[in-house]
Amino acid sequence: MLKIISPIKNDFESLYLQVREKEERLYTVEEVRRLPHVPKGHPHYKEWEIRRLGLEGVLNHLNEREEIKSILEIGCGNGWFSAGIAEYFPEKEVTGCDLNMCELEMADKAFDFTNLHFIYADIFEELVGSDLNFDLIILPSSVQYFSDFDNLMSALWELTDEVHILDSPFYLEEDLEDAVNRTRQYYHNLGFPKMAKMYFHHSYEDLKKYNPEFLYRPPTGWRKKFARTPFPWIRLIKPRA
Repeated sequence: MLKIISPIKNDFESLYLQVREKEERLYTVEEVRRLPHVPKGHPHYKEWEIRRLGLEGVLNHLNEREEIKSILEIGCGNGWFSAGIAEYFPEKEVTGCDLNMCELEMADKAFDFTNLHFIYADIFEELVGSDLNFDLIILPSSVQYFSDFDNLMSALWELTDEVHILDSPFYLEEDLEDAVNRTRQYYHNLGFPKMAKMYFHHSYEDLKKYNPEFLYRPPTGWRKKFARTPFPWIRLIKPRA
């Protein structure tokens, strides 16, 4: 079921969908239902293998966390990740949140689990200060769409005591400038230079004050080729007052 909590905003969604179409990342309802599984010839097969491993890791983690009863996914898009958790754990309540109405409507059509809900909501406005609370918040491949990491964490701490971030890059301070330039070049070549201003780069330094626990840290140097995924899996626990 899809619930609209925030006023509809089309500024980011319109550009985002144009970019996704150019990247061949828009899917039919039937394709969404099969995600993260795509044919080997798919242009994003390797990426979806990484996302599949991310989901499997979370499912294995939650197998050992019976106390987790309610889960919120931030940036759920077409809903496949939230649906994967909801299907595997019918006893847990799973909510997917996004500000992309087109993809949320796709998610609502694709999945029909009684313990799965989708909301169109701005976490900084309508969610913060609400009576909603979750045992766990997950950001899979979405933290890069938030400009201010500290502001994001302040909002999330009003909704939960535990946050997991995965399938997103974090950088060493000395590598940030090169990463920003690569992003600018990528979106310039794609034909959507404005998108570079909506994609943000966070560093490991940003994480330090939150005492991160790395449930997975990708290897460096020559060991990179053995990495299960190039992205870290980070667990953050709300500090006690």
